[in-house]
Amino acid sequence: MTRRKFTSKFKTKVVLEALKERQTTQELAQKFDITSQQINLWKREFLSEAEAVFDKGTTSKKSESAAAIKSLIQDACIEHQPEKLQFLTDGGSENVNSIVSDFINSPDIPTKHIVAQKDMVFSNSMIEAVNKTIKH
Repeated sequence: MTRRKFTSKFKTKVVLEALKERQTTQELAQKFDITSQQINLWKREFLSEAEAVFDKGTTSKKSESAAAIKSLIQDACIEHQPEKLQFLTDGGSENVNSIVSDFINSPDIPTKHIVAQKDMVFSNSMIEAVNKTIKH
């Protein structure tokens, strides 16, 4: 099964149609030959980043990292379409923030966010911390 790539122009067109609410998500999914889950993911991503349009191009490394993580999770969900998801991370700000949290708390896919050394005692987070200290 070949994974389809969609242009940002196509995604924007679909999201804007969805925001008009003239058709149901299911109708739009049929019209554009994609899943309704895909439309909901793009719509949520579009809305969560809408404020950035007015920020005069100021972005932080943390928000870029959070957006990248969110994008990876979205792509994996679209490709594999899981019924539920467990997301295991360290407690870093790129993993524990509003961008990632909003996506994880969405109703589309039940997701449990497990933070190493907080929710799970045994993980490699301590080893990673030592390695980071040695490197720097």
